[in-house]
Amino acid sequence: MSRATRGARVRRGTLLTLLAMTAVVTAGLVTVLGFGEVLLSSAADGETPVSISRWLSLPLLVIGAVAVPAVGHELALARREEVGLARLRGMHGRRLVTFLLAEPFVAIVLGGIVGLVLGLAGTWLTTRFWLEEAGVAISAWTSGAAVVVVLVATAGVALGMAAASREPLSDQVSIATRAKPATAAALFGSVVVLAAAGIAVYRAGRETDPDLVVLAGPALVGLAAGQLTVWLLRGVARVATARTTGSALPAFLATRRVGRGADRGTALRLLVAAGAVGTLAATGAAGISGWTDDNARLTAGAPTRVDLDELNAREAVTLTEELDPNGRWLTAAVYVDDDNPLRRRAFVDTERYVGIIGDFYSGTPADDVVAGAEGLAIDSPDPLVGDTVEVVADGIPYRLDNASAVFGGDAPPLDGAVEVTIDYVATDGTPGTSILVLRARADGGTVSAGEPLENCADGCVVRQASVETGIVFQGDFFVVGDTRFNEASGSRSTQLRTLRFGDTDLTQVPWRVVEIDSLRKDERGSVQPDEGGGLLVRTAIDGTVRADLGGVDRTLPLLVTAGLDFGETGPVVLGPGGDDNAAEVVSTLPGLPFVEGSGMLADLPSVLYGSGPTIPGADVMVLAADDTPASVIARLREAGGTVRTLEEIETADRLATGAVTARVYAVLAGCCLSVALLAFIASAARQRAAYRTDVAALRVVGVPPGQIRSAGVGELALLAGIAVVAGTGAGLIASRLLLDALPLATVPEFGVPLQAASSVLPAIGTGLLLALVVVVVAGRGRRLDLDRTRPAILRDEQPPVVGHRGRVAAR
Repeated sequence: MSRATRGARVRRGTLLTLLAMTAVVTAGLVTVLGFGEVLLSSAADGETPVSISRWLSLPLLVIGAVAVPAVGHELALARREEVGLARLRGMHGRRLVTFLLAEPFVAIVLGGIVGLVLGLAGTWLTTRFWLEEAGVAISAWTSGAAVVVVLVATAGVALGMAAASREPLSDQVSIATRAKPATAAALFGSVVVLAAAGIAVYRAGRETDPDLVVLAGPALVGLAAGQLTVWLLRGVARVATARTTGSALPAFLATRRVGRGADRGTALRLLVAAGAVGTLAATGAAGISGWTDDNARLTAGAPTRVDLDELNAREAVTLTEELDPNGRWLTAAVYVDDDNPLRRRAFVDTERYVGIIGDFYSGTPADDVVAGAEGLAIDSPDPLVGDTVEVVADGIPYRLDNASAVFGGDAPPLDGAVEVTIDYVATDGTPGTSILVLRARADGGTVSAGEPLENCADGCVVRQASVETGIVFQGDFFVVGDTRFNEASGSRSTQLRTLRFGDTDLTQVPWRVVEIDSLRKDERGSVQPDEGGGLLVRTAIDGTVRADLGGVDRTLPLLVTAGLDFGETGPVVLGPGGDDNAAEVVSTLPGLPFVEGSGMLADLPSVLYGSGPTIPGADVMVLAADDTPASVIARLREAGGTVRTLEEIETADRLATGAVTARVYAVLAGCCLSVALLAFIASAARQRAAYRTDVAALRVVGVPPGQIRSAGVGELALLAGIAVVAGTGAGLIASRLLLDALPLATVPEFGVPLQAASSVLPAIGTGLLLALVVVVVAGRGRRLDLDRTRPAILRDEQPPVVGHRGRVAAR
């Protein structure tokens, strides 16, 4: 035990690295899995639970599966002489590996325990900041992840040590590590990684759910790019070494060390792979964060949104006018959601909206909505006031005395008639209908009809008037006449002398024909002013004809999203009450408030003119500016409003779309970088002793310290340059080709498209970060310390030679 303790103390640096690496991998997996469990269980009743794919953690597993054997190899190299001595004593194969695994196994188990604790803490912290409530998930997945990491890490270390234990004894007692040709297994593994990276890129471009290869793609692409970089680096270094022979000594030394340095390739590959994952995570997090912010602004409509479930659209407009007469803080809005994009519509009081919103949508897909909303409001006629409705008409089909000759049998005489129907809406949204039947007189004279109006004392808006001809009376009942009646009567038109709605004669108001219902589609009816006054309603020759006379011609200007197709009918917008309104598109934008990526926006007061009651599916709200007084917000609460800030809406959107996954993935990328950094530190620490030996040997042959120092700087510059190029390239490839395929967020059906991979800055930043790591970590081992690199250390580091009589002597 004392020998094992002393050995562990001597190799504490590598063992602590292994412990830390195991802890980081375990903590990252437990954090991701635990966060997903808490998120899944936090969904309220009736809500669709948001889940995070457990296999998003595959990049960390891939990098850990490469890094842990590398550390095991470093640990075996640190025990080279001990391994050689054990082999001389007859210890081989599994027995030797078991002997070597005692120390790292303890470190791995401790690392697994520490990682589990850190992972639970990480789950609590991430849920504390990114979810509504903090939580910790201890499940079969989180506990199993820690066990799997311990087992896989142990197997990986055993694999690395097995490779080192099979080295020739001459290599194990050598004071320098020489570059050796790659083994067949190593080459096969490199080819497998390259092939897997290609498959991941190929499958990521398909319109299918990502599989395990695609989810592991960022790490695979990074490892492949790192492997290609290592091959390129060694090839360039060897060519440069040959070119610098006989020239400047520092350049020769730098390139020779890069070309012959053993085991540096694995650490550099891991750095590049972790950099690729980090670039993808940073690009995705930044893009999804901006996309979520845009969605939240489109959903909120203003810095503060107050939902009014108990009020209708008209009441919301009235409330804003009462609480904010000057239009400085409040504006009413209505949003109607629907599965049909042509029925997704939003309405705002644009005269107030423009001044209140300001630059709220700056930089979002609805950036130009303020400028476009300025022209949406249109003038509306004053409502009509009155108590009765009356119609006077001429030219109604005369009495048909010979009905029996037309219809056969003993048909009694029939009287022709015209039915006038008027649909109207009170200013409070209450609908009404007046049906006036004009029965022809025997002498063909003028006839009239009238009835009282309901709820029009304060004003009403006439939505539509229809005139239906071809009606005949049979006894006390009227029926739709048939073709023979129309042919026999020869009637072609009906003259409405007056159509008085309260105090207003509607025959003097311009109307437009909405629909002509005729059996003969090639003949159109018409409604036009009569020379003698009133309106002349012309009908088709045969069949029953209904001439629908639409309300006053008010075409509503619309803002619509790109790709909205109205077809041959042209733009039509349904009001908050479900009424059809003719419209015209004045501008097309990528996104609009409330409807987001698909729908339309119109002026609320304009569309409320003549609109029926607000439909139950409409969301009625009041939008408030940033500087709205607290007292006004309190009044809105008293009116039954639910206040929602932009931050609350953004949090809800992030959970609803799963965009919080991008943040968890960033944590995972941080763990990947930590593992790669630990592997690089372990590799650099072992190379530090070899570098001191090389410097001492150069000093023996008289190389000046200045040239040795220049060679070290040149080596660092070459490694840093290749790290920048490889890190940037791998990051760009991963983010451009794989990011869109990863399930980091779910775009709603009608949401604004997510475009995250559009910037090269994260890739360049990652490349510079990797170069900094190389310079800082590897640079520590390149500092020229004259005391520690004196030539005498060559004698101290020579392995002992056992004489034929058992005496130990120096070589």
